[in-house]
Amino acid sequence: MADDLTEIHERVRWCRNQILFMGAEIELYMLNGAYLVSSEVDVGGRTHLSVQLGKPIPASIRITAGSVAHELRATLDSLACVLAARNGQTADNVYFPVSKSAAIFAADGQKKITKLSVADKATIASLNPYAEGNPMLFALHETDLMRKHRRLVLTSAGVSHFALTGGTIVSPIIKFEGPLTHVKQTIMSYEGGFNMQGNLAIDVSFAEPKFLVGRPLIAVLNDFANLVQAIVELFD
Repeated sequence: MADDLTEIHERVRWCRNQILFMGAEIELYMLNGAYLVSSEVDVGGRTHLSVQLGKPIPASIRITAGSVAHELRATLDSLACVLAARNGQTADNVYFPVSKSAAIFAADGQKKITKLSVADKATIASLNPYAEGNPMLFALHETDLMRKHRRLVLTSAGVSHFALTGGTIVSPIIKFEGPLTHVKQTIMSYEGGFNMQGNLAIDVSFAEPKFLVGRPLIAVLNDFANLVQAIVELFD
């Protein structure tokens, strides 16, 4: 590990620890009424299995998620500043570029790393740091930009596995990626008597960007941390 990157690595480790703690908090929230499952029988004798939001996601989870995303994105900017110092330059107006498109990166993003060595600029360019070239890096960038307004939701509700005894399924099992609300949303309908056992695949997720919707929050933040660590290690 390069001496001038010691603090950079420490910041990534801090983020990993926060993700770990948040994972435990999310698990506790899920076990204590995050969502409610109910069944109702209509006039035709069909039973409808529904799910709805039980209680709001704790603000502490949202705050931690935003803080981790921000710290990881800021770590990349700090990396760019270290690289400028290696090249004998000041860190003024030096940032790690992430752009909406390749054209914007070529026209504007490159300006943020003019103080870096030719080799380091080429390494950063090889990461394709723009939306279509590196979707996960761009998602991290967007998540940081919008952290003050970032919403977390319960998403991806559906039956991940089930076992039936008797009865007939009237409607297929529905998997929806929209957020759970206090309004009941039907997962499946059936008629006749039977016993069912199954798990609902519900988790906390970023509400946007679309690239991240439906993916478990902890998995996304760990992917962000892995990405940033991999980028830093290119310069060790």
